[in-house]
Amino acid sequence: MAMITCARVLRLALASASIAALGTTLPAFAQSTAGPTTPAAEPAAQSEGPQLEDIIVTARKREESLQNVPIAVTAFSGNALRDGQITDLSALAGRTPSFTFQAQGSLEQESFIRGVGTVRLTSASADPSIGLFVNEVYIGRRGSATPPIFDVERVEVLRGPQGTIFGKNVVGGAVSIITATPKFDYGGGGYVSVGSHGTIQSEANVTGALSDSTAARISFQQNRHDGFSRNIVNGQELDDTDGYAGRASPADQRQRRTDLQLHRRCQP
Repeated sequence: MAMITCARVLRLALASASIAALGTTLPAFAQSTAGPTTPAAEPAAQSEGPQLEDIIVTARKREESLQNVPIAVTAFSGNALRDGQITDLSALAGRTPSFTFQAQGSLEQESFIRGVGTVRLTSASADPSIGLFVNEVYIGRRGSATPPIFDVERVEVLRGPQGTIFGKNVVGGAVSIITATPKFDYGGGGYVSVGSHGTIQSEANVTGALSDSTAARISFQQNRHDGFSRNIVNGQELDDTDGYAGRASPADQRQRRTDLQLHRRCQP
């Protein structure tokens, strides 16, 4: 009887020791699992995620962040234009809200922003409702004078009426193209894209110092492709294009620059 009682007391003592040991280890387990979710680790994890690109615009004639400009404006950086292969206003309109552009030929172009635009300019004294500015210089007549988009710093599309801040007021909106500026440090770049229907898109640029006070930038662009359809009567290809463009931009140390741009585009 005494042996049975001693065995029972020993089992009770072992059970009590096990419960006590389990109770002392549980808080340590809870503390170890709470470590990785501390608030101090959350900002570091958030900073490693994707970040928005801060685009600097001059929609109000001074450099400002796009997030702080109180104007309805859509801006594209040079890298975004290059990655999207945006080389003309038609491709730009496809990426811009409330902006439509269509061309029946090199001399028949129509652009609308928020439904406001000019159908076709048939008068020599008529002005388009959508203004086009290249380096803050107004392009009064587009058509064959519409420059292709290549080697640019950014493109800004301003929606709504604009005053004379760029030198010419417009009632529908404005498209401002800012070309890349010459650098005194030597550099260059380019790309070549090849696709179906004989498509070739290429661009190259080089910049550097001409003297201690003058720098220059030279760029070149090619855009061509065969026709996407054919006239069954005479066998002529339709919707083909063959365009070349070049730009030379000298500038001094105060960034006073002169742009000379030549472009040729053949599109039936």
